[in-house]
Amino acid sequence: MDNIVEGLVALANRVLIPGGKLVFLYPMDKDKFVSKGLSQFIFPNFTLLDYSENPITEKKCRILITLKKNLPIAIFNGIQAEKQALQEK
Repeated sequence: MDNIVEGLVALANRVLIPGGKLVFLYPMDKDKFVSKGLSQFIFPNFTLLDYSENPITEKKCRILITLKKNLPIAIFNGIQAEKQALQEK
């Protein structure tokens, strides 16, 4: 996944309130979208609400992605820390 998208999601995780939405366009080759699917747009603490493909050319498209933030950052970080501690045992 693009570092830009990862940074955007990390920023949204810090500044959005729970229930807040992050919407962005992601350009890609149509064959990559078919082969990779939506799994590349699944992020911790976010729910994929919707997506749509906007064709640009025969081989290129852009995907409109809508994500919703689930938990406040403090609670999310606490849950992540607990999971990590359990994995280390």
